Amino acid sequence: MSALSSVTVIGGGAVGLATAYYLRKADLDVTIIESGRPGCSTSWGNGGWLSPVLSIPTPGPGVPRMGVAESFQRDSAVAIRPLTAPSMIPWLLRFARHCTRSSFESGSARLGALSREMFDGFDELADLGVPVEVPRKGNLRACLTEAEARHQLAELAPMRAAGYAVPTRIMGHEEIHELEPELSDQVRSGFNLTEERHVDPGAFCNTLAEYLVKRGVRLHTGTRVTAVHASGGRVTAVETTGGQVRADALVIAAGLDTRRIAAWLGARLPMRGGKGYSFFVPSEHSPAHPLYLSHTKVGVTPLKGGYRVLGGMEIADETLRINPRMVRGMVRVARRYLRHMPANESVRELPHLWAGLRPMTPDGLPIIDHLPNLSNAYVNTGHGMLGVGLSMVSGAALTDFMLNGIRPDVLSPFGATRF
Repeated sequence: MSALSSVTVIGGGAVGLATAYYLRKADLDVTIIESGRPGCSTSWGNGGWLSPVLSIPTPGPGVPRMGVAESFQRDSAVAIRPLTAPSMIPWLLRFARHCTRSSFESGSARLGALSREMFDGFDELADLGVPVEVPRKGNLRACLTEAEARHQLAELAPMRAAGYAVPTRIMGHEEIHELEPELSDQVRSGFNLTEERHVDPGAFCNTLAEYLVKRGVRLHTGTRVTAVHASGGRVTAVETTGGQVRADALVIAAGLDTRRIAAWLGARLPMRGGKGYSFFVPSEHSPAHPLYLSHTKVGVTPLKGGYRVLGGMEIADETLRINPRMVRGMVRVARRYLRHMPANESVRELPHLWAGLRPMTPDGLPIIDHLPNLSNAYVNTGHGMLGVGLSMVSGAALTDFMLNGIRPDVLSPFGATRF
């Protein structure tokens, strides 16, 4: 049995909150330190897809070539720009080494094993009466040609073989428009991953944070971590702008900022920020289903009062500066696929335009482990675009590890020293 009685969690996004949920469920005293508001950073602009079938690593065959080539295309929502930050070139070389078919399939299998119980935590919250809405509309792939749809469905064959609900046939023009009338006439085919779900990421984080506070979790918002003290192979205290916090163990689940905090403790986590974008479209003509718009790397999530257009993968300098060209590419893609996408005159007119830095590792897999040489410090980070979907399963698995001292088999691929 664990000797833990108290834990400090740095980070109040989806992953940090989910980890705190399971720690508190184990009757531990939990303190969360969040620099802003719960879920206000990378989690907020996420698509909120709970999609085991689409839980795949970012590096894959052809990704470097596509990223560099599409950097120069007018409609691109993908870009790799190493010259904007030469210091990231060594990381990109490691990333490129994982862009092979074998590495992609291996990474997909490992993420598939982690995501197999993805829905369980969300179902548990519902059973507790936590008002998190999780619509079960599936995830609809919209394609401009039947050939595109067949090719993309064939790529998911390994997930079908692993037991996930992947259809065996594509839909034609009439069938897909009957299912989703908000698709434009240019969409000719596609398929629906019927068992996938989605949440509103901001609402999920806010609701879970409120529940945790009611359960006795101390939540310090607007509080920055300024130092972490360690002695004798253990973390002893966390210094913050609100004072010192002590606990038996520390979990760093602060997205990309985990890299900086872990470095104070001598751990070098090879993460880069992959910039993603989203914006909200107020509309009475919202799609009923989450949409993955073919090969464009752009998605759509229906939310209250409209829908969120999300996507983009810009590996460049790690700033939150909006790249108008990337956003315009997303807008053009959305207009091509959606019947009622409005024609905005400029990027500045887009409501709730957001940019965030997704914490990415070279192999596209998260880091869920204890830090080397420290017996009571853990990290839960590096989920890339999958943070909301993998939040509950990651938090549950890490809590199991912390309480029992034995790494669950499902976490074996996600060690901090694997790089």
